[in-house]
Order: sequence, then C-alpha cells, then structure tokens
Amino acid sequence: MVYIGVEPILRKALPRALVSWTRLISGRLRDPLVGRDVLVGVSVAALVVLIRFAGAVLPPSAGGVPALRNTWAISALASPWQIPAALLIVPFYAALTALFSLAGYVVNLAIFRRRDLAVLSLWGIFAMVSLARVQGIAGALLELLWFTILLWVLLQVGVLAMTVTVYSITILIHLPLATDLSVWYAGRAAVGLLVIFGLAVYGFVIALAGKPMFGRPVLDV
Repeated sequence: MVYIGVEPILRKALPRALVSWTRLISGRLRDPLVGRDVLVGVSVAALVVLIRFAGAVLPPSAGGVPALRNTWAISALASPWQIPAALLIVPFYAALTALFSLAGYVVNLAIFRRRDLAVLSLWGIFAMVSLARVQGIAGALLELLWFTILLWVLLQVGVLAMTVTVYSITILIHLPLATDLSVWYAGRAAVGLLVIFGLAVYGFVIALAGKPMFGRPVLDV
C-alpha cells in the first residue's frame, strides 16, 4: 500500500530508476532491461564484497578493518532452516532499502530544489549511518566507499539494481562461506553462492535478449 501511494511521486522525480523495477513486478521476467539491472547488481555486489574482505584480511596496522562478529553466520550454522529463511526474507529488506533510499532522494530534492544538493544530502545521511557502526579510519573509508557505490547504482541504474546489490551483499557477507569443501558446513555455505551465481547467469542470459554472446555468428550470412 505504501509503495502504491509513493510510486507516482518517485516516478515523476526520477523516472528511469523505476523502469526495470516496474517491468519486473509486472511479470516481465524476460525483459532485457531487467536482466541488465540484475547483472549490474550482482557485479557491483561482488566488487563491494571483495573490497570489504580485503579490508578484513589486512592487519589493522596496514589499514585493515577489525572483523565484526557475524551473528547471521552463527545462526545459519546452528539451524539448517536459517539459510532458506534468510534467502526469502532478505529480498524484502533489500527492496525496502532501495525504495526508501529513492524516497529519501525525492524528499531532499523537494527541500533543496537541486539534484546535486539532494544527492549530497542523501550521501551525508548514508555516511552518518555507516560511520556510527565502524571502527577506525580504514573502516570508515570502506563504508563511505560502499555507500557511494550504492548511491551511484540507485541514481544511475535504478531501484532493481540497488535491490539486487543489497541482496547479494547481504547474502555473501552474512551467510557462512567455505573455501574448504570438506568442512561439515560446506553444503550450507554453497547455497548462498549458488543463489548469487544463479542471479548472475539469469541476468546475463536475459540481458542478451536472444542475441549471440559474441555478436554476429561467424557462419551467419
């Protein structure tokens, strides 16, 4: 109901941000624009996760970020039902994050009447939220970089791409991962990776819109 009420306002302020999202919820799952935005979301999420993992691997003296306790991963290891539940619940969280972020941009645009000031104000809100939960300068810089990328995805690509980005990052960071397939939780750890991989394949295939991967086939005359 909330979305129905604010959707016309959001569409008027930034129409391109809702194009692929509207096509998706209307059932156009094979729309190339939907595939493109899903692929963009997964790709950006992979970049952000690599940056965050790099910060966690480095020692604090070299600019690393102290690792925080991953309560989601612990819960997922404790119960086999936690991972399927997270995979189903996180999309709603991701979609709300994207839509409320766009709504925040619209509110700032109504206040400042200038797009650049609206973007800067929204970035400042993101920054305050992120800086309240990190440790050290390196951690703050990583969080600011992550929110800058996320804001760029929202305003330059759209709500669907940001939703997929938030979803993929949440799954990759908060669910258990395993590089050793012999560990007892390897099966559970693989579920999240398979879902993200499936999203990437879906986005890639649909974005092609039936065209050959490398352009015109060699034997096509």
